[in-house]
Amino acid sequence: MEEYNMSPPKYCVIINNVRFENNERHGSNIDAAEEMRRRLRDVRDTVQGDCFVCCVLSHGYREGILGVDSELVFVNDINSLFSGPNCPALLNKPKVFFFQACRSSRPVPVADTPDLQKDFTEGAVLGGRPISTPAYSDFLNCLSTVDDYVSIRCIKTGSWFIQSVCRQLREGCSENVDILTILTQVNMEVSQKDCMLVL
Repeated sequence: MEEYNMSPPKYCVIINNVRFENNERHGSNIDAAEEMRRRLRDVRDTVQGDCFVCCVLSHGYREGILGVDSELVFVNDINSLFSGPNCPALLNKPKVFFFQACRSSRPVPVADTPDLQKDFTEGAVLGGRPISTPAYSDFLNCLSTVDDYVSIRCIKTGSWFIQSVCRQLREGCSENVDILTILTQVNMEVSQKDCMLVL
């Protein structure tokens, strides 16, 4: 079975939107629009290495992720920047995206707990020959929640999803565990937390 060359990536981009026009995502700095798009385009134009990792931590809705100017950025638009036609340097290389943001189309109240918040708010050519690899091959999108649900962030300990990803990656990578098994562990860990959501 073929495997990716998973030497450490030269790029792991983290976009952490904390200060918005009308509010602040307290606790997001623990997890460590246009400016977001511009920075991602800059990365796309200079990226090297055998794999690429991008983490976006922000408010969001079902339709996409919010920039600090409250402008919506679609997940597909972010992915598109690193597709085969737009980023030949990452052709046939793994591209992993972690999105920490709510995906609800309407506000969902969280139980009255001061420490918890929700993150709501033509064919390409390479080297003179056509690219036959599908434009969106080798992508893995990891989202902190599913459509119509919020994503929880504790202002003292960080986002449940991101903290679990970091913990499971630390443990799993040291034991050579594959990424899908690690993400399954993340899913289990986060799903067992309880914040008493009221829908």
